[in-house]
Amino acid sequence: MYEFIVREYVNRLTDQDIKNYALSHGFELTDEEITILYKTAKEHWRIFLKGDPTPILNKLQTELQPNVFEALVTLYYETKKKFLK
Repeated sequence: MYEFIVREYVNRLTDQDIKNYALSHGFELTDEEITILYKTAKEHWRIFLKGDPTPILNKLQTELQPNVFEALVTLYYETKKKFLK
């Protein structure tokens, strides 16, 4: 069930949604970071939902500001724990 919901959300996802999400959680993204996260979400959402995202996270760690990366990883694991017990 979650896969359908996530797929539909990702299909409608915009770069502005990513920017707004970050701002709502207290951090700002550069335009380049927004583009990176948008592409990553569109291409790899299934891995984040059901697989092991470690290789993707390792790549993101080199592409994002440290504070942005840490905030996103924390939000990812908190959200996954909350919804995918």
